[in-house]
Amino acid sequence: MKVVGELLFIWKRVRTLTGEGNQFIIYFDGASKGNPGHSGVGAIVFKKHEIFTVLTKYIGIATNNVAEYTALKAILMKVQPVIVNKKEVEMLLRGDSELVVKQLRGFYRIKNVRLKGLCETVVKMLERYKSWNIEYIPREENKIADALATSALENALRALKAEKSK
Repeated sequence: MKVVGELLFIWKRVRTLTGEGNQFIIYFDGASKGNPGHSGVGAIVFKKHEIFTVLTKYIGIATNNVAEYTALKAILMKVQPVIVNKKEVEMLLRGDSELVVKQLRGFYRIKNVRLKGLCETVVKMLERYKSWNIEYIPREENKIADALATSALENALRALKAEKSK
């Protein structure tokens, strides 16, 4: 019940931070048990104070940084087919990974080949839109995406444990 109350509090806060008009706001997060370890991703997309779509997915074994990028890539793949007139749409991305935010903004070099590929893919997807921006937000403002990523991870771990006990 505590989680529900916390999510309602966050929802009220998020309502003041959601997109207007042709702006979509994406909150994304990755979660890993170990680094690398079993990982999940989560994201929520808002348009005009309404939830546009949600993503929660187990992605297998990955590092924390791969999970963060994969969350962003997966949610962009989910929304792209349903957004028409992409050149009229603005995307605002919000995440709590300072590394991912600074890499996507070009402030940090990317040495890891896998992260570099994920970053390039995300940028190519974002270039289809009128504009895009990414912002670093504190973990407290990203609790919904975090809960979605953690839920995917924990559900997968429960399923794996149940399968092993058979």
